[in-house]
Amino acid sequence: MDNRIIKIAEEYGHRPQLQMLIEEMAELTKAICKFIRVDDRAKREPVQVAECTEVIENIIEEMADVQIMILQLQHFINLSDESFKEQMNKKLDRQIERINLKKDRPLTQNELEKMFEAKGM
Repeated sequence: MDNRIIKIAEEYGHRPQLQMLIEEMAELTKAICKFIRVDDRAKREPVQVAECTEVIENIIEEMADVQIMILQLQHFINLSDESFKEQMNKKLDRQIERINLKKDRPLTQNELEKMFEAKGM
């Protein structure tokens, strides 16, 4: 983990930084909502390139803020990069499995077994 993340996290402490994470997530949510509004409007009428650029730059800035705060949270709960990546991979694999299962086709025996195993059956 970047030592700057650790220094910032330890300087301010977990409680203020968790509150800041919530605030940064709200700002990202607002930026995404604005993107959706501009995208919807662009389907009906021309939108200035400068406005689109500004909206996208704002999303990128807010994503960086949220990621920095998430890394601080990761530090506070002593979560290793490897454990975090492992959890992400499990979630990604599960979603890909769901996508594959949505297709109109019979399930293989292996897919059925995995599905039941995942549900603890």
